[in-house]
Amino acid sequence: DEERMPISQWLDSDKSTQVGQARVLAHPKYFMQANCVRMFVASADPTFHRNRQAFQHELIQKLSLILAEPSLRERAATGIYGGTL
Repeated sequence: DEERMPISQWLDSDKSTQVGQARVLAHPKYFMQANCVRMFVASADPTFHRNRQAFQHELIQKLSLILAEPSLRERAATGIYGGTL
């Protein structure tokens, strides 16, 4: 909403961040580079928030079946980038 725009100004202010949600998007090219993007996450649902680490661990395990192999990782990245790296 307009009251919390731009997000950088809202987060840098003394205003409460206990309301709403924020989504910050990253270009896939940079999102796939661990040294370019960091995610800090929280959930208002205490059960989900408490179980987030297990959820992320399971997701990483499932994705690693595909992304652990360099040639498959490159194929996935090529598809995400629209056919060219």
